[in-house]
Amino acid sequence: MSKIETLIGYKEQTQKERIKDMIPMFQKKALLPALCVSICLCAGMIPNVSAVENVNSTIVTPCSMYITDAKVRFAIDKGIATIKASVIGQDGVDRCKVEVTLQEKVGSTWKIVGTWTDETGGVRASVSETKAVTAGKTYRAKVVVTAWSGSKSETKTILSPEKKA
Repeated sequence: MSKIETLIGYKEQTQKERIKDMIPMFQKKALLPALCVSICLCAGMIPNVSAVENVNSTIVTPCSMYITDAKVRFAIDKGIATIKASVIGQDGVDRCKVEVTLQEKVGSTWKIVGTWTDETGGVRASVSETKAVTAGKTYRAKVVVTAWSGSKSETKTILSPEKKA
């Protein structure tokens, strides 16, 4: 070793020593992203936890006030469209109604080709009907269900998938 190398503390390393010295550097570089990710994840949780003031005062509002269930089944087989639709009201409902409209696609609009209604003084109403349709044309069923409790009501509209005759 020369005098200059001795003065500045230079030491010639073998390849193994250089690799060994680099390992801690890679570990430090890998530690930083992991630390950043964990801080971000933990920081994201803090507002959610601190935002809850009193869990016992939470009020859950139902999606439907008066309608428990509303369904439509629509099929076309051998030129006959079959539509079955129903509504079931929640407890306290005193009247239900189902309005079914069979629609034929004409260009980009829908033309009404049949309408049926059932209205009852109870918690259930249903329609089950058939109608001849034209081969090659596209149809759908539009169902509007309503349930009343006194003077208050709730209405939902259901569109069936389009079917080709």
